[in-house]
Amino acid sequence: MLVDKSTLVTQLAPPLDPQLTEQLVAEFISQEKRFIQRDWEPGQLDGGQFCEALARILYHMDSGNLNRDKDDDKCLKYVENEQNNHLLQPRQTALHVARAQIPQRTGSHPHFAVLSSKPHGLETRS
Repeated sequence: MLVDKSTLVTQLAPPLDPQLTEQLVAEFISQEKRFIQRDWEPGQLDGGQFCEALARILYHMDSGNLNRDKDDDKCLKYVENEQNNHLLQPRQTALHVARAQIPQRTGSHPHFAVLSSKPHGLETRS
């Protein structure tokens, strides 16, 4: 059974930005459908779009700044830079999610992040 898009978006936004969440969930569902159909061809493109949306969500949650057009690599570098003031806690989890996207960023091989129905382990400090 496929994930219901509106239900998942409603569960995630707020606290996540609704537009970025909509993008992320749409890419996730597209990948889910293609996986079920065993259609592997567009996987890299869809995976890249998924990772871009995820990077912007991480940046928004970690910095408190919403920038839907910020370069995804710059978003992830912000999360990885220990000199910045970070809102996402625990840091270990935020760093793991950011670094899991490195193969996608470098183009070395396709790598897809996995999104559960709720973001477990990531909490934002007030």
